[in-house]
Amino acid sequence: SNWVTDRVDAVRFFYDTSSGDYAREFLAKYNVEYIIVGQLERIYHPEGIEKFERYNGMLWNKVYENGQTAIYEVIR
Repeated sequence: SNWVTDRVDAVRFFYDTSSGDYAREFLAKYNVEYIIVGQLERIYHPEGIEKFERYNGMLWNKVYENGQTAIYEVIR
């Protein structure tokens, strides 16, 4: 399979899922340092957005917020 489409699908599922376990695995696999949650993420992935507040302080820390945009720094 194509690694680009695999990664796009993985990113889409990361935003869609409410699973903390999947989120943790995804962040480690792709060595993610920051997560952006903005207006588009809220529109296209409404089911998974609540996980960002739920796991704040456990998987990531919110380092910026302005209106509908938040940036989270992944906890290593």
